[in-house]
Amino acid sequence: ESVGGLTSTTRTLYQTETARFWQLDTPVAAWDRVADSLAVEDHFNVMRAARLLALTNISIADAIIAVFDAKGVFNSWRPVTAIELTSDPTWQPLMTTPYFQEYPSAHSGTSSAAGSVLAAMFGNDTTYTVTSAGLPGVTRTFTSFSDGVAQVADARVFAGFHFRFSCDDAIAMGAEIARYVMANVMLPVED
Repeated sequence: ESVGGLTSTTRTLYQTETARFWQLDTPVAAWDRVADSLAVEDHFNVMRAARLLALTNISIADAIIAVFDAKGVFNSWRPVTAIELTSDPTWQPLMTTPYFQEYPSAHSGTSSAAGSVLAAMFGNDTTYTVTSAGLPGVTRTFTSFSDGVAQVADARVFAGFHFRFSCDDAIAMGAEIARYVMANVMLPVED
């Protein structure tokens, strides 16, 4: 409640920038840029790069489908509604709340799906840099895919969009989707 509020005195400037960084671009664009840069860095040929991007984007698409199906089933209130009605009628989130249901977090789920595919391809402990089209010149560098995905979840809480459990559950969902995709889709004939 305190960290995601518009007038929060506990959220740092870095946390505010983090909320904006991940909100002002799409998960697909951000993670595709990461996949592209790693494929170039690791000298992937065209076929391996195409497979990497296909697996990443199939996982993201499947995660979006699963997340929005769950949103319809659970039909949960966003913090802006729940907090206003239960504890603070003047509370407002840092950023404008999306118009669809709260649970589970779409950005956390899709980022987890993408990050899990990239971790399967490059190893979780890979260093990479993320850019955001909405904040030109601002970058975030991570030393693991799990750290990048964790920051996405933090960003959703900092923005006032989600409760923590919504992000945590979505991360688990995205990882499971990525595991399924990696085990069943576009299996390599030879490496």
